[in-house]
Amino acid sequence: MQKRTVWGLIDARPITFPAEVQDAAVALVAYDAPPDVAEALGVGDRFAVEPGCDGTVPVTLMLADYRRAAWGASAHVSLSVPARPLLGGLDGPGAPDRAPARPLLCQSVTNTAFYDQAMYWALGVSGALGSIVMAVLPDTVAVRVAVGREHALTVTLPRPALAPVAAVPPPGTGDAEAYTCVGDRPRRVRFRMEVPPAEVDPAMVTVEPGTGPLADAVRSLQAAGPPTSCRWGERLALMIQEPHLLVDDAPRPPTPGRAGPARLTGFHPS
Repeated sequence: MQKRTVWGLIDARPITFPAEVQDAAVALVAYDAPPDVAEALGVGDRFAVEPGCDGTVPVTLMLADYRRAAWGASAHVSLSVPARPLLGGLDGPGAPDRAPARPLLCQSVTNTAFYDQAMYWALGVSGALGSIVMAVLPDTVAVRVAVGREHALTVTLPRPALAPVAAVPPPGTGDAEAYTCVGDRPRRVRFRMEVPPAEVDPAMVTVEPGTGPLADAVRSLQAAGPPTSCRWGERLALMIQEPHLLVDDAPRPPTPGRAGPARLTGFHPS
């Protein structure tokens, strides 16, 4: 059995790692964006986006309903881009120890106050507390996101036909790392996630942004082109390890024109 670590308490509830999600429904919608559009999503001055071979940056919109999890049931919507941390001595073009590119969570919304606090303090994810409703119908999946009184996003996609349980191959499981950052404190997060196994035709996916920061970010992606791929999965598992701070021995002033992640709603004392 893997050793568990108690990170601390939030609202008198313990935060332990690894944090497990035993049952999740997840949609992953991918876009290809120009580097300037990807940077404007909130990458900040501690990271640099990493374009692919064609010069575009793959951006992933994740919509997840955590139905059974160690921290309680919750839902989460986020945007992530491949980026590498700009750490002193590690980010030069020819540096042998150049930090690798990993997904960076740069915008997120959660729908419970406890998750909102845990994401910010324990995982280093700055986002918004809002309303997320994922309706999984026989033929359709519909996700509606609101922040405050603003309708932020609606996503609909066809629900792939369910094969008999014995005929469903186990979803792929990948050990991976991601980056998060609050203020001036970048973190590396290791996790294990079952990849949504079903491919969905991106032409059948409808993404309707409303108003607010998340909507504006999605609208900027749509201006660059339609979704390039979509995946869907149910009854998936996720395990998140305790994050680790990335040490920067050579802090640099903020890059002009690039704002770091800002908390969209709520207040957390420093």
